[in-house]
Amino acid sequence: MDTSSIATAGVIPRAAARVAAVIVDDLDLAADLDAAPADPRSHATIAAMAKVSRETVSRVLSSLELRGLIAKEGRRIRVLDPNALRTLGNG
Repeated sequence: MDTSSIATAGVIPRAAARVAAVIVDDLDLAADLDAAPADPRSHATIAAMAKVSRETVSRVLSSLELRGLIAKEGRRIRVLDPNALRTLGNG
């Protein structure tokens, strides 16, 4: 997965990298605690942490889902390809 494919989908690559980094941080924290996060982060919280708009978070998450990196399950985000997400997050 390269960031150029996200750019062609109309999503700013740096924003996608920031959002991916927030998701990966949550994934790593859950692994360290040997548990899933109790409360999934809202789009507004992810946006604040990634320093992007809430709308950008929605677009990035949709793009990541279309590419098979994540699955949105209600408010939860299930990571399907952690290695590709980490690569993107390291931007």
